[in-house]
Amino acid sequence: EIYSSELAKIAYVFDQNGEVDRARELMRIFGVFAKNDQSIYGDLTRCVNNAYNGEMQQALKSLRSFVDEEDFHYWTILLFPIDPVFDELKKSKEFQELYSELEAKFWNRHEVLRKRLEKENLL
Repeated sequence: EIYSSELAKIAYVFDQNGEVDRARELMRIFGVFAKNDQSIYGDLTRCVNNAYNGEMQQALKSLRSFVDEEDFHYWTILLFPIDPVFDELKKSKEFQELYSELEAKFWNRHEVLRKRLEKENLL
């Protein structure tokens, strides 16, 4: 269960290699995980699930909700552009706008933290 958040990536690899039934089963499990994810990444998890399943409007809705989160891990921003699960979604102007908003939010938070650490002589 510790790797439940990675099941969509694994399913994608299985699907790309012709193991559609295995991919489908992993996405079924991932879907349950996504539905019940109460972490700050819950909306992002649901976005991944919806995007994988071709439910682009629902994926965008979940991503819109995730944009409101604070203090997410930096790799969230790093992995978005290269995650193939989002390939179709990335074509959307709204996705590009939401991603830009997430990226700006991250870097603004980074700058505030950097200044605070410098002020406290920790950097």
